[in-house]
Amino acid sequence: MARSAVLGLPRIGPDRELKFALESHWAGRTDAATLHATARGLRGASWRSAQAAGLDTIPSGDFSLYDQVLDTAWALGVVPPRYGAPDRGDLGQYFALARGDDARRPLELTKWFDTNYHHLVPELTADQAFALDPRHWVGQFEEALALGVRTRPVAIGPFTFLSLSKGIDRPLDLLPRLAPVYGELIGALARAGARELQIDEPALVRDHARGDLDAFAAAWRTLADAAREHGVELTLATYFAGLDAVGALEPAIALRPDELHLDLVRAPEQLEPALAALAALDADPAGHAPSGERPARTRLSLGVVDGRNVWATDLDAALALVDRATTALGGERVTVAAS
Repeated sequence: MARSAVLGLPRIGPDRELKFALESHWAGRTDAATLHATARGLRGASWRSAQAAGLDTIPSGDFSLYDQVLDTAWALGVVPPRYGAPDRGDLGQYFALARGDDARRPLELTKWFDTNYHHLVPELTADQAFALDPRHWVGQFEEALALGVRTRPVAIGPFTFLSLSKGIDRPLDLLPRLAPVYGELIGALARAGARELQIDEPALVRDHARGDLDAFAAAWRTLADAAREHGVELTLATYFAGLDAVGALEPAIALRPDELHLDLVRAPEQLEPALAALAALDADPAGHAPSGERPARTRLSLGVVDGRNVWATDLDAALALVDRATTALGGERVTVAAS
C-alpha cells in the first residue's frame, strides 16, 4: 500500500504567531526563551495536526526562526569573517546575519528558485571550513519524538547549499569537503533514533555545467555510505521542475536512493522515463551496488498535490499518476506526497 508524506509544514502559525513573536523579540520586549517557547508550540501543533490527518511521513527540521538556508549555513559554521567566530549558541549573531547590525551588513537576499520567498545567500571563502552543529535537526527530531510523533528530518542538501552560495568562483568545488560533514549529521540523527532523512536538492532541476552531476553523484555516495553504516534511509527530494529536462533523472535514479521525490505538478512528463529507468535497474540488480551487496529497490515519491497555491487538487489527474506508478512498481514502492 502506498504511503503518504509532505516535504515540509507551515511555520508562521495560523494567526502569524511566529511573526509577532519575532517582532517582539527584536524590539526587546520578550527574551529568547519566550521566542523559543512560541516556536515549540507551533512545531508541536503542526506535528500533531499532521499525525491526526493520518500522514505516514511527517517532516521535522524544516521549521526555522528565519530562513532554512540561513539555518543550514549556521549549522555548518558558514559565518562570514566580519562576524567573528561562529557562536551557534548566540541567537543575536544568528539574527545579525539575517538583519545586520550597526557595524555589519547582513547576508544578501535572493529569491528561492522561482517563488516569491527570499532566502539568505551564504558567503564562502576559498579556505572555507565546515564544522557541524547538528542541534537544529536533532533537537527538533527529539522534540517531536517526545510528543509521540516520529518524524523524517529534512535538510537542504550539500549540492543545493553550495549552488546557492557565493564568494568563490566555483562553490561546488567544495562538495568533497562538505559531503563528509553531512555524513556526520546522518550519524547524529541515527544516534537520536532517526530512521530516515530527507535531503532536499532542488538545484538538480536547473541546467548544469559540465561535471556538476558527477560531483553531485560523488557527494551522494558519501552520504549513502554514511546512511548505510548507520541504518538510515535517504530520500532525495527534488522540486520546482523536472529532472529529465536537464538530463539529471537517470543519473539520480542510478544512485539508487532509498526514495526519490519528483515534482509531478510541475513536470508530470517525468514519471514515465522515471519508471523506465527504475525498471532497467530492477532488471540489473547488481548494477551500481557495493560489492557483495544486493541493492535496495528505490521507492518513488510522487509530488501530485500542489503545495504552492490554495486551489483544490485535480484528484482524477493525481490518481492517474499514482495508479500508473503503483501498477509499475507496486504500492509498497510508492509514496503519495505534495509537490
